[in-house]
Amino acid sequence: MRFVALVLLLLAPALSAQQPRAARDFLKHAFEAEAPLPRRMAALQQAERAGGIAYDDLAAGMDDADPGFRVALLRLLARLKLPEAGSDVLSRLGNRSVEAQERAWLARAAANTAAPEKAVPALVDLLPGSDGQERLAALESLSRLTGVGRAPVRLLGIGSEPEGDAVAFWRQWWNEHQHETPAQWQLAALGSRQPRDRGAAARALADAGRRDAVPALLARLRAEDASGVREALARALSRLTGRRVPYQAWAGDDVATWQTQHDAAVKAWQDWWDAGGAEPRTLAQQLSAPEAASRAEALRAVAADAGDAAIGLCIEALADPAAGVRVAAWNALARLLGFAWPFEAGGAPELRDRQLVRWRAWWAVAREQTPGARLLAVVVEPAFAPPGWNDADTGVTEAAEGAMGRRAAALRRLVAMGDTAAGEAVLPMFERGVGELERGHDVADFPGNVQLQMAWLLGRTRPKGAVTILRARLGLKAD
Repeated sequence: MRFVALVLLLLAPALSAQQPRAARDFLKHAFEAEAPLPRRMAALQQAERAGGIAYDDLAAGMDDADPGFRVALLRLLARLKLPEAGSDVLSRLGNRSVEAQERAWLARAAANTAAPEKAVPALVDLLPGSDGQERLAALESLSRLTGVGRAPVRLLGIGSEPEGDAVAFWRQWWNEHQHETPAQWQLAALGSRQPRDRGAAARALADAGRRDAVPALLARLRAEDASGVREALARALSRLTGRRVPYQAWAGDDVATWQTQHDAAVKAWQDWWDAGGAEPRTLAQQLSAPEAASRAEALRAVAADAGDAAIGLCIEALADPAAGVRVAAWNALARLLGFAWPFEAGGAPELRDRQLVRWRAWWAVAREQTPGARLLAVVVEPAFAPPGWNDADTGVTEAAEGAMGRRAAALRRLVAMGDTAAGEAVLPMFERGVGELERGHDVADFPGNVQLQMAWLLGRTRPKGAVTILRARLGLKAD
């Protein structure tokens, strides 16, 4: 027993790293200064995947002794949108003793964290005396916040005057526009004579989620003659409306054909606006879009915590006439449920219809269950073949590996939920000793990484279950 206890102690970090429930659990390992850097970096990646990170959780690592880890942390911060980090980011950005690479990532993080009215002057102040990577990062963020895409080439340190023109340009711009709102900055840039400004403004409006700017974007698209700007406008309209309308930005030689598709795309986006597009769109509304690409995009955006209403809509989307939408619906169900029953998205219509009937029948019962109960029902299946899925009615016999993967996925979600009640329910399958079949399978049926997850889950309620699984992994006999 001492040996098993020692193994449990040694495996504790790995076992806890199986829990994506709380990002701070991963960050705790990431901030262990004495740990190897690769392990710390891996823990940081796991924290990002877990989601739900607050800046209070990251602040402890901002002054880490390892410069490589600090940069990795700032890269993560630049990808997150944490308004509460804004003041600290700007404070660090103004500290000239900070390494250039770190200041570059602080400049990028400023665009996602600080209020634009405070971030822009801080970024302008960064330009004089900074090196190329800092100035480039500042330019990127200034463009994202203001919609102004033009800047002298000398901004990057090229030419006889590496700083003067850029600093003078942005200082003058800020003096003229500091009393305006970010939306006014971006809309003004949309009407600029400079094509780079117009394209940058379209991207900035889309980044800010400004649905109320759709009429201005449409007006600009109708009058735009630069193909690069038209492409930026079309992408912005697609992002803001959710209508993934095919659009060819370059007219080419066949102007008549180009004009036809241009007019059709503009009409589709205008119809969206006329139908009340400024209001947030529900998943049901998005799935009613006439373009398959729009429906698929809506399904790809479904979050794992979207709830039971989204599950029902995704099940019905399995009947979509477009194969790409059916694939996106099945993937969305896997995210929502933590597992997914079989569905041949590219199969014959008759097969898909039979499988959809099974999905609907399952959901009619499962919708009354808690998420934990649904997952537990998958984990404790009495046999590899789930009832009702492998008989002659479906036309497909699922391989044992498929069912095993589903059970492993369901178990991972249970572990992520930290469901101790589920741990109590799963425990009887394992605690009688490895090799003794119960409910049609034993511990050895599961892949090694899943066994470790089981050990973690069971260890929270019944340590004996965790020891049993670890003995199996180590090839030890039961007591």
